[in-house]
Order: sequence, then C-alpha cells, then structure tokens
Amino acid sequence: MTLIETLVELLHEEGPDKLTLERRNQYAAIFKDDPKLIQSLEGKEWTVGTSRQYFESLRDRLLEKNQGLAAVVGIPPVLQVNNLREITSAKRSADEHAVVIDSFVTTLLWTMDKAWAYGRNIAREEQDVLFCNLFVHFATLRSFLQQGLVWPRPKTPPHQTKEGLALLTFMVGAQESFLIGHELGHIYVDRGGELPKDPVCMRDFATSYTFLKPRDASIDQELLADELAFEFTLRAYQENESLEVVAVTSIFLLIRYHLWLAVICSNGEDDRDFTLWFGRNSLFREKARHICRGETLRSIVEVSELMEEAIEPAAFRAEKAFKLIREKADK
Repeated sequence: MTLIETLVELLHEEGPDKLTLERRNQYAAIFKDDPKLIQSLEGKEWTVGTSRQYFESLRDRLLEKNQGLAAVVGIPPVLQVNNLREITSAKRSADEHAVVIDSFVTTLLWTMDKAWAYGRNIAREEQDVLFCNLFVHFATLRSFLQQGLVWPRPKTPPHQTKEGLALLTFMVGAQESFLIGHELGHIYVDRGGELPKDPVCMRDFATSYTFLKPRDASIDQELLADELAFEFTLRAYQENESLEVVAVTSIFLLIRYHLWLAVICSNGEDDRDFTLWFGRNSLFREKARHICRGETLRSIVEVSELMEEAIEPAAFRAEKAFKLIREKADK
C-alpha cells in the first residue's frame, strides 16, 4: 500500500459524514502538489475506523518480517467491529481464529496521537486542557454512552504539514501493528508456537507491578501476548533505527493512554483493567530495556518525561471530572 493510500485509509476522524470544508482545505494546503490525494478524499465516505484491507496489510507485514510466524498462526482474517472496549482475538471454531480490532481503540489512538504529535504547536496550558478533555470524553464514551453523559470530544489541532501527517500516520500504524501482533501472539500460544527461551513476563522481574500486585494467570497470558507482539512489531521496523524509535515510543504511548483511562474509570471495586495495563506498562519498560538499542531507549525516557509534564497532570484532572460525572450518573 502506498503512502497516499495509507493516508486516505487513516484520515477518518471526521465521523460518518463526508470530509468537511475546513478539513478539505487543510489537506489541500498540505498536498497542493498531489491532486490525486485530494480527489480521493473528495469522494470518500468517512467512517469511524479503517478498512479491512488496511489492517490486513499490517498483519502481512508482521508475518513477512517474522520468520516462521505464518506457519504457526496461518493468515487469520482481521475484522473491525463497532465496540466501546478493546476486543481480543476471536475464536470462530476450535481451530480457527480471527483478529478483531474495535472502532473505539482506533479512534482513541488517532485522536490522542494527533493531540500528542501536534501538541508542541500550541501553548502548554491549551495542551493540558485538550488532553484533560480528551480523557474525559473517552472515559464517558466507554462508561456512560447509554445514559447520554458523554463529554464532547474537543477539537484537536489542525493538520499543517505533510511531515506531521506522515508522522501521525506512522505512529497509529505502529500501534495498530502492535495490537494485531498481540492477537497473533494469543494464536501463536494457542497453537503451540515456540516461546522465547526466557519470557520476561514469566519471571519475577522486579517492577512496581510485581511488588504491588499478586500474579494472575489470565493477566500473565495477556502479558505473554504483549511480549510476543513487542518482538513481532520490533522486527517489522528494525531495518531502520529512526523508524524503530518512533514505533517503540508509539507502543509506549498506546499503553500509557490505556493505563490512564483505566485510572480515570476505576471505581475502586473492580480494578482488573488497571491491573492489566499497569502490568503491561511494567512489562514494556522491562522488555524495552532488554532488547532495544541505545537511541530507542533514550527516546522512551524522553517520551516518559514529556508525559509527566503534559499528559499525567491532565489525566489527574480528568479523573476528578469523571468522578463528578459518575456521581451524577448514580443519582
């Protein structure tokens, strides 16, 4: 799939209507030297989510770059569903699998990445408010859609440059590759694939997760699929160190978005979602330390520091706002 085709597939956050005049003008300014793309956008009906062809191109890249993977997992179809929570791989029969990607996650990733990638172009206070409102929007969408208590999704910064749009597209593609790789990891384990000689997730590695949380067999299976997915995805981008850096830090961002959503949505009773993402965050850091090269590790540290400055304070404010919304829903 060409860059143009990939961009057309990924530019989807406008919802079910055709491209707005404002968004069309943005793309026309960015791609004024490429009328083919603008013509493609003009005639496209916009939907929340992307095409099966696009997702299966990500799957094919993972299979191509990981020798022997296809021999174990086959070529499972990748299906997209409209759902408000992430769905894992779906078994359609005793020995037949399908990878399922849900629209909630694809929309979350595109929108949060857009705010992250373009946030450097706006004032820190504006970025803080933007992330806070985005967290509240996705938390209420996940929790209170039926009650109609969905916080409106704020407007994200506009697309301004071809380079920025290419970065955003690549980030989302790397994250979605990791999600597909996670599901391929489940299938790989189910079908008896050979595991790494010393899986990090099966050891008592010293992290805040293992210190604070008891081991849970079902979470261990999710962490094992994550560990496999991390290796699958890293191999898909490892031929270029710059791409590797962006791919790995994008996976870290994916985990942190979900971890903070779990914090915001936790009701203090059932915190399995938080425990899962807390464990995934700990595993990612440990796994990256084991197998990533120096520049990639430095980039992860840099992203972590930027998050502490930008996203984490916004998430804490979102948690307070969501608590008030929950109290209203309980009345």
